[in-house]
Amino acid sequence: MKRESRLVRWIWWAVVVTAFFLVGFSIGWLAKRSNATTNNHKALSKYLKEFMNEIQTDQIREHLRKFTRLPHLAGTEQNLKYAQQIMKEWQDFGLDSVEMVPYDILLSYPNKSQPNYISIVDHIGNEEETSSRTRLSLSGHLQRPHGGLREQSRDTNGTKKH
Repeated sequence: MKRESRLVRWIWWAVVVTAFFLVGFSIGWLAKRSNATTNNHKALSKYLKEFMNEIQTDQIREHLRKFTRLPHLAGTEQNLKYAQQIMKEWQDFGLDSVEMVPYDILLSYPNKSQPNYISIVDHIGNEEETSSRTRLSLSGHLQRPHGGLREQSRDTNGTKKH
């Protein structure tokens, strides 16, 4: 008896919640747009066109070149310099509030004397395939600190077994 009344109560609540949902959905679906909403849409469209006309692709290209000239791994001095430069530029652009929040980097940095690599090992322990430990550089960026790094260079040494 008690179990049946509990089940009936749950069914009743499910029906009520579903009914409220359907009524709210119907009101939202059938509501007509007001004239003010249409005018707001036209104004927003006008502002969007003005904004798009202000975008200067040459400046975007210049910023991208400036911030990708040197490698900047997270947590390095070069990365901090870029962050400070971006912060200064945003302040110069007139943003209300610009702040840098310090954070800890939990990466193992590359060891140039013993670079990491990825290998496929057979069942006896022989390496069948290995990734390159270095990359060829056509532009000389390997001579710079943290230059020419691969993603596996930030992983710790370890063995994955099946």
